[in-house]
Amino acid sequence: MSIGDVRTATRFVFTAFMLTLNMNVLAQQGRIIPVEDWSNRYIARLQQRGFLLELNPTALPYQEGEIVSALEGVDEERLGPYERRWFSLLRQEFLPTGETRERGTVLGASFETGITAGNNDRLDPLRPIDTGRPTLTLGDVRLFPRAFPRVRLGNEHVVAQVGFHHNVFYDVDPDGIDSVTRLYIRSEDSYLGATSRFASAYAGRFSNHWAPFGQTALAISRNPRSYDQISIRLGARKIAFRSLLGELDSITGDGRFSGAAGADSVGTGSERRYVAAHRFDWRPTPHFMVSVIESALYSGATAGGSLKYLNPLHLLTFTGEERPKNEEVNGFVGGLLWARLGRVTLQGQLLLDDLDLMNQSGEPLSAALSGSLHISGIAPALDAGTSWEVVTARAYNTAQPEGKYLYLLRGLGTQFNDYVQGSFYADLFLDACAPGLALRPQVLWLFQGEQDVRRTYPANKGEAETLLTGTVQKTLRAGMELYYQPTTVWWLRLDLGANLSRNDFHVEGRRRERFIAVAEIGARVSVERLLDGRLF
Repeated sequence: MSIGDVRTATRFVFTAFMLTLNMNVLAQQGRIIPVEDWSNRYIARLQQRGFLLELNPTALPYQEGEIVSALEGVDEERLGPYERRWFSLLRQEFLPTGETRERGTVLGASFETGITAGNNDRLDPLRPIDTGRPTLTLGDVRLFPRAFPRVRLGNEHVVAQVGFHHNVFYDVDPDGIDSVTRLYIRSEDSYLGATSRFASAYAGRFSNHWAPFGQTALAISRNPRSYDQISIRLGARKIAFRSLLGELDSITGDGRFSGAAGADSVGTGSERRYVAAHRFDWRPTPHFMVSVIESALYSGATAGGSLKYLNPLHLLTFTGEERPKNEEVNGFVGGLLWARLGRVTLQGQLLLDDLDLMNQSGEPLSAALSGSLHISGIAPALDAGTSWEVVTARAYNTAQPEGKYLYLLRGLGTQFNDYVQGSFYADLFLDACAPGLALRPQVLWLFQGEQDVRRTYPANKGEAETLLTGTVQKTLRAGMELYYQPTTVWWLRLDLGANLSRNDFHVEGRRRERFIAVAEIGARVSVERLLDGRLF
């Protein structure tokens, strides 16, 4: 970020820190638990069964203190045998002594490593692709090792963390721009933050996901690489405002995404790009929540960090077009509904391009819609559910290249548009056979049109219909996902299945059958020490 952005971040972090001095602070640090962390899987399972609802199921990442507080509030007598094991893993991770940790300054470190392997370059079983440029192979299998060292220092008020991400996949990602440099390393999960029960502020680089763990988020998701941001929260469980201002990659003066626009010798100069997002959550009961979400991608040759876009009480739908208007703005408005009715958990999202709300342009609808239904406890060891997504052909796209809803060519919401996708699945928990073993048999289908947000925006209405344009690729996948985690130290995930595609890669009449497999194994060790005295 620029010097002005750093000053803005410092002001917000300092303000949140001062707030913590006069509030009931959380019992633990404000360490951010990454969205992809294994613990979120077990938190989501327990939430689907009515536990840990103190945590917002649709606003990740969580802070360590939030999780500890939620764990301490669980009545273990109400837990069934499977729920007890999930709870036990979380307690070992966040409350290793079984008791509330002492307050004070903590110095901690963790090292996570692993490898992902698959027989396609995208590592997406439903959308496999072969680019012919993998870095490491074993026969037809692509290998992508990774490692995440992190060091942190903090107390119940403030936390600072330095993190690095080594990942070979970042170098050959077929959808995004290479984001690593020396030794395939990228700085990630590095931030400075302050938190309390009613407010928090962070400045740094980490991922957000405004949807339940493992489900699609339409506005702000973990799909892109993490980007530098200022993130604030005001409020608590019943009513909360969240606001995010992130710095994206610039594009060259002639409209190209290169990841290095500042080093490009284009005479007209580059366009700087930022994303702002707000959400207001109303949660009258632990089992029901409604959220209003806005986001805006603004850009310009002189664009920079802006308090106008960071303020969670500004309505971006109106602010983007108001005077002064110093940049181009591509805005979205949407909503989210989450509810738990007995054993059923429902979740739905809608995102609309706010420029087309009144249908003034005459263009086809630009929108995205997703939802899920999960039934827990059909039997003690059995859950089941369904999910679906509809993303129109023009969603996330604009006539101005700098307004595309992308970061390093990865979608800030979904990676693709112009598609309809759905699934049916069952979750079988086999702890009685092998502690930590779960199977998910599932059937997925995908109808994918020819439009792509990374391509040139269709200039005329006739060039792209509302949904499923051109020759539609139709894919059906029957598969089985296995997840095995006997301890907090290591875990294994396998996704095996057969894909049947018609009009493969949008070639009329071409059929293809493929067995697609993705495997992942990971391990993590962590240490921390309560320092004598108080640092802050």
